[in-house]
Amino acid sequence: MKNNKDFGNEPIIIDFGDFFHHIKNFIHIIILCVLLGGFGGAFYLWKIEVPLYQTSSMVYMRDSATTLSVSDLQLSSALSSDYTVILMSRPILETVIKDLNLDMTFEELYSKISISNISDTRILRITVTDVEPKRAADIANRLAEYGISSIEEIESKSPYMVERAVVNTNKTNISNSKVLTIGAVLGFVASLFGLFLVYILDDKVRTAEEIERILDVPVLVGINESKILMKTDNYWTKKRRKK
Repeated sequence: MKNNKDFGNEPIIIDFGDFFHHIKNFIHIIILCVLLGGFGGAFYLWKIEVPLYQTSSMVYMRDSATTLSVSDLQLSSALSSDYTVILMSRPILETVIKDLNLDMTFEELYSKISISNISDTRILRITVTDVEPKRAADIANRLAEYGISSIEEIESKSPYMVERAVVNTNKTNISNSKVLTIGAVLGFVASLFGLFLVYILDDKVRTAEEIERILDVPVLVGINESKILMKTDNYWTKKRRKK
């Protein structure tokens, strides 16, 4: 049951059984909102979302030492920091931009690249994210090649390419099915919230129990509304007006 606006001191009492009955009466609204939410997700995928593609190349780091030891593995963190600074330096990135004829600035290219050290190894993973899968692979491979050439001028033993980046046509954005599901769920939640507001703000008195609770008087007589009598009354009213 719900309170009446004319009796502000009455607390709001929610009858969940009545509320679910209210929802059943407007089930078509819920279905419509779910469909609209799904269409909204489809529109987002079609017109708004920019698909992103990611690929990686891998480079093995090594210093001038001829043998490997435990201390070499401990140096991998320091080496990865040095290699990252060199690979992400402006001269190398600008060379990549010029060589691949990229229509972007140094800052834009820099934001597309991430370099990480694979745990417990001396291997660097160069990851590039771009709107074009082939261009992402070209950038990752060319960056590794130029980085290796630059490091070779510093180290007596240069790193070498472990794996070249390949074209990955699977986008890294949230999957299409998840976008459609999220849209449908948002539509469902929005419809329930709207119906709840309509229900809770509706101050009409519909039952004898509500009258007794609000007015604190017993209900002795109830008059049922007859649709047939209403139609008959409307018919004769219109007929009298014509005369």
